[in-house]
Amino acid sequence: MTKVVRTSPAGVLRICFADDGTLWALVKVQDESGYEVKKYDTLRHYDQNGVLLGTALSNEHFKHDLFPSAEGGLSASHDRLGVYITRLDMWIEVSFDGTVLGHWILPANNYRHREVFLSPSNNVYFSYQSSPIDKQGHVAIGIDRFDKAEGVLTPVDAAEVLAPGEERMRLFGFDGDDAIVSKQLVHPMLFWSRGL
Repeated sequence: MTKVVRTSPAGVLRICFADDGTLWALVKVQDESGYEVKKYDTLRHYDQNGVLLGTALSNEHFKHDLFPSAEGGLSASHDRLGVYITRLDMWIEVSFDGTVLGHWILPANNYRHREVFLSPSNNVYFSYQSSPIDKQGHVAIGIDRFDKAEGVLTPVDAAEVLAPGEERMRLFGFDGDDAIVSKQLVHPMLFWSRGL
């Protein structure tokens, strides 16, 4: 073991690292009996040595009865964090100083968003998987781009990112301006692409 970061009383649900090497955590806070405390911040910021630098994004921001951040996603770009609250289909952007920059409710769809990412230019992408769409149990797998100005999700065309004839892909993150995507199932491999 090379490092320990004590987060008590906050239970960590998701983490990401900022460009400066600091750690951000999406958390829930419980009392000694296991009940959610009434008021707490759902984001915690730690330095490279595990020292708590600050907190942000009160759970009061969400109108939900229990652990709003229990399911969700956390992603960082060069100047902000993106927080996805699955239960509420809510996307929130927070500056590194804790200021809420905006929040959006995602449009309804039949997909379960698995991963969420902020690109280096602060575009928002969701990898998704549908419920089975036919009797054989096939599922739709792909990437949606979220247009914050219009409030719409638009599918990313796999053929434009990978190759003509490709239909399914999953986003794993960004390496600089390149999106890291994968073909699904039959011949899994990672591709670095500027097509998003």
